Amino acid sequence: TTTRKQLPSNMKFVTASLLLSSLSVATATTAFMDYTATSDVSEHGDIDLDMASIFTHIGNSDATSAKTVYTDGENSAKTSSLRTLQGFSTAIDAKAWKDSYKEMAYSLAKASGHAADYADALVLEQLDGTPTQLSVATAINFGNTQMYTMHELYDAIYDVSKSGDAYDNDGGVKAWDEAVAFYAGGAQSAGVARLHSMYGMIEEVAPHFETVVSGEHSSINSMIMTLFKEGQTIIDALTTTATDDEVASLFEITEQLHGLFTAANIRWLIYSHKNAAVNPTADKAAVLKILGNVIYPEINACSKDDASTFLANTITTPGDVSDNWSDIMTALQENYHCMIRVKKSNRFHQSCSIVGDYSESGSVVQATCVDDDVYPYESTQATVSGETVTVSKEVAGYTPRSDVAKHALLDKDMRRIGLLAGEGDFINAKLIYTGGWNSWKENDDGTFKSWRNYQGFASSSKLALFQEGQDLNDYYGSYTALDTFISAALDGTTPFDADTDATARKEMAGKTLQFGLNLYYVIREFYDAIDDCTAESLTNNYGNVHAWDEGVMFWAGSLEKDGSGSGELLHMLGEKRAGNYDYTSSDHGKTASTVNADLMALFLAGEAHLVAGECGKALPIVDDIISKMIVPVIQGAQRYAWKVGSGASATAKSRAEGWAFAKSILPMVAKCDASSADTIVKNMDYFATEPMVDGTEAVFEAWQKTFACLGVTCNDIGELNEVSDGHDAPPACKDTFTDDLGGSAASVGVKAGAIMAAIAGGLVMML
Repeated sequence: TTTRKQLPSNMKFVTASLLLSSLSVATATTAFMDYTATSDVSEHGDIDLDMASIFTHIGNSDATSAKTVYTDGENSAKTSSLRTLQGFSTAIDAKAWKDSYKEMAYSLAKASGHAADYADALVLEQLDGTPTQLSVATAINFGNTQMYTMHELYDAIYDVSKSGDAYDNDGGVKAWDEAVAFYAGGAQSAGVARLHSMYGMIEEVAPHFETVVSGEHSSINSMIMTLFKEGQTIIDALTTTATDDEVASLFEITEQLHGLFTAANIRWLIYSHKNAAVNPTADKAAVLKILGNVIYPEINACSKDDASTFLANTITTPGDVSDNWSDIMTALQENYHCMIRVKKSNRFHQSCSIVGDYSESGSVVQATCVDDDVYPYESTQATVSGETVTVSKEVAGYTPRSDVAKHALLDKDMRRIGLLAGEGDFINAKLIYTGGWNSWKENDDGTFKSWRNYQGFASSSKLALFQEGQDLNDYYGSYTALDTFISAALDGTTPFDADTDATARKEMAGKTLQFGLNLYYVIREFYDAIDDCTAESLTNNYGNVHAWDEGVMFWAGSLEKDGSGSGELLHMLGEKRAGNYDYTSSDHGKTASTVNADLMALFLAGEAHLVAGECGKALPIVDDIISKMIVPVIQGAQRYAWKVGSGASATAKSRAEGWAFAKSILPMVAKCDASSADTIVKNMDYFATEPMVDGTEAVFEAWQKTFACLGVTCNDIGELNEVSDGHDAPPACKDTFTDDLGGSAASVGVKAGAIMAAIAGGLVMML
């Protein structure tokens, strides 16, 4: 073991507190303030001495020597070499991205377009220019060290879940302890502000966001240290391989730590903006750019639109930030709950109180934030059926009559799943699918109960209660068939295998989830609302949440905002597919798709009937809603059938998208006509030996022959407007055929089936 080096006497510090704290420790230790490591990580803690040396060289205007310490190391010894701060970034790809093991924080950075060594590039940009202690400290601590600290936490979970050996990491050093050592540094004292470590930098800005007590952790560091010790307790108690529950607990702790790191990044962004706006300097502009790069993957995992706003207002100069600061803060604050997924007082979505308001001399200056007022939590009191209730914010033009803000946030799970799966990280995409991320259920007292998740939508007890759910079971032989398919796509198991195109797996998992499994659960919510109505329990559903509102939220999602946003669910699909189909006044009675407007009118009509207690009048509206909701799904299936069948885009991706759309509603098609369903499967199944073997015309007819039964017309669908570029043009839409199926009778049959299911469910008194 090497001896901790004395700090150079001529070292220059940003503040006097840096000097005092750095000189206080000169011997190896395995204690990091009130965290006592159970393995020897003293050498790991010595990495902060490299930071001290870099600062000394920068203070002496010797950027070359500072860079040498960064790239080659100086104080933190490994078995046969020196540990380097640069290695925290340049070595991360090989460690965080393996076939059987992927780290979510790193995956999100990759999915956001960051190069593997993006943090190293930020550091070198400073060291190769005119570095300052502040800009270099920000880049290293919140770029390199933060990512590598997350790696060590994930690595600890991997160690105990695979080998059962918490000490299986480079000669018996526990990875969890290493994470603490890198985050704190060996010379850190509680409550002391210093630029040498993540902990110290968090303390540096804390007084601007809270009242700090000398010698004690600030609030964010206190929460971080508590979580570190909770994880340590779980790991130290293990005598064999960790159970699934223990792994899940460690993963939850790790992601809460990730959220707290992000909260610290945001505090520094706010603090740096204020300083840069008052006294613009190059190093302050550099700090803003660094923090923008670090934060961007986190907001991108929550909202495409808000991430674009954040990115468009590029953090390059203080002037840019000041000019667009309001937009930046709105984008951040509306995603705090997703980025800072941390439990406080046994509740989640308390992120505004974790970050806090920025103040100077006791007066709040900017970044005021109240959790209950952040979209979609902005709420008001309203009278519904004679009761005063809390109603949540309008989404996509629909004003709920109950509090469904948490339900609306489930679409952000889909955003994260799509990014992760799109990057090839199916492991963490599956974790979000099965475990949830944004939408939580609460106990009667408002405390956390559990995470709502999409896999939970595949519930036989719920899907069995309505006709379309029964059709799903009849056709696939299981109420959970869509979940089985989605899970197989994410896991790479039968019918998928190692040779299945990764993009195809992502498309089939994602679109079957968005437009299949989610679709059936939306339908379930509307029927459930009618049940509540007949039971005279309009708001009695999971803590006074109105089921009809839940259905609309799962259809639209929070990301649609007032209708101007870009969501992830069925509302988004309606808008997207509308651009692929043409309409004319003479043929369709309109010049553009009206599917979402039609649905909104139906949602509002159904809501009005339920609020008025007119339960029976809402039931036929559900039938109309189902017919309208499947329009963009059919449009998607036809579009990709043409792409593959015509040869315009006969790619694995196009086949996968077409099959996901088709598979999602095949049970409804088969209920109308089994022969049409067979034709669609024969031609559109991704695993078919010869895709589109019968040709595009035959597949289009198979879909269109069931339109009358499904309650759909060509006026709804329109004409596919893809440019053929030498390929056969898309077939025209037809409502009638020479070998007509007798659509009217079939339509009456399926609608009657829905009514009979309602009668069986106890709704006969409404009819």
